[in-house]
Amino acid sequence: MEYSGKTYKYFREAKNFSVTQASEGIVSPQFLRKYESATCDISMTNFFQLLARINVTLTEFLNIYNEDIFDIWFVKCEKALDGIGRHDSIEADRLLDEWRELAEKNPDIRFTLMLKCLEHLYYKRFHQTESLCYKEVTNYLREVETWGNFEFFIATYTDFPLSTEELLMVANKILKMKEKYRNSGHIVYDFLVHVGSHFFNLGDLEKSKYILESYFSIFHKKDQIFFISFEIYARFYLGLIEMHEYNIPENKSCLTIISTLNMFDTYTGYANFMNMAYQKERAKIMAKNQ
Repeated sequence: MEYSGKTYKYFREAKNFSVTQASEGIVSPQFLRKYESATCDISMTNFFQLLARINVTLTEFLNIYNEDIFDIWFVKCEKALDGIGRHDSIEADRLLDEWRELAEKNPDIRFTLMLKCLEHLYYKRFHQTESLCYKEVTNYLREVETWGNFEFFIATYTDFPLSTEELLMVANKILKMKEKYRNSGHIVYDFLVHVGSHFFNLGDLEKSKYILESYFSIFHKKDQIFFISFEIYARFYLGLIEMHEYNIPENKSCLTIISTLNMFDTYTGYANFMNMAYQKERAKIMAKNQ
């Protein structure tokens, strides 16, 4: 079973077994690492012994392997993206090659759609251009009955290949089903605040403000530092909206956010992005006032 080592690693870590604990008396730790990284095959005898060691049945294993193998790769990909800097094209190339191979070998359409999303991010980040037509992504998002983390992710990072009416409908669904989504993962939060900024960039300040203010009223998590990046992003765009509402080419909240982020090496890229957006809106208002 190709990539079964990845599934085994998923279970091993979920069961809190170290490589040494899982492999002892069956295979060497070095061999288990190679198996989990899909660089070697394994005999059925050793495979069943390894499963028994971590207390996983074959049925449990196959359920994850057959149905949720994509989810394992998706989580891995998202973590990899977090570690790729704006100038790290070599690591980005490696990630693209990995997903090209996955899309070629797996019939699950999500592998192909994720590849298209990664290609879009790659061309946008390193070439400042749009990459491909995303008809397949659009059709998939329109046809899938229930959106999960994957759907929210590709919608966000292919820059919302849906009509504004469809996008607003999805955002409203999240806001109305607040109990379902309040304790959801960060991907849904990321989607929502990016929808707000998307409507701002389209010039629809009313919808942008509605979505961003609704986000704060329903999903604000002041005690959870993990969500602070979404809070900052939403606050920044609300500051830009305020500039246009009052026709004033300055906003202290936006400037504070930019200067604070610029103090940390990890966030200088975000600070520069926000500063460019701020200066762009400031120039619009100043030109309007002349």
